[in-house]
Amino acid sequence: MTDSEMAQFLGVSDKLLDSWKIYYPLFNKAIEEGRSQADLEVIHALHKNAVGYDYTTDEVVRTRRGAQVVTVTKHMPAETNAQKFWLSNRAPNQWNVPTQVGLGGRGKENPLHVSAETKAMVIHSILNLITPRPDTQ
Repeated sequence: MTDSEMAQFLGVSDKLLDSWKIYYPLFNKAIEEGRSQADLEVIHALHKNAVGYDYTTDEVVRTRRGAQVVTVTKHMPAETNAQKFWLSNRAPNQWNVPTQVGLGGRGKENPLHVSAETKAMVIHSILNLITPRPDTQ
């Protein structure tokens, strides 16, 4: 839960929840540990999806003596999207490869150009725009 969701759940204001977190350090620690545990569970699940995993399940099979429940082991193969997400977040400089698409406009003098940029490239462009420059006049 976010702090706002937690405050709403507890029936208090955001300000009161913030003051509780300051006044009761163990309360704040419990909130942070709970969030850390949730993050770890998601990381573990994402990793399992990225590399694939085995799991057991019970299935009902028909036999001459009637239906029987048997435990079978199945394999969930790795998911490419989970792999891409994992790699692009763990090593963005290596895996966030920008793509460029060139589209021809009408005539050579007016081409249309579209490009996708990585987050790092966008941040760099923004910093270049807001960085003070000496006057060139």
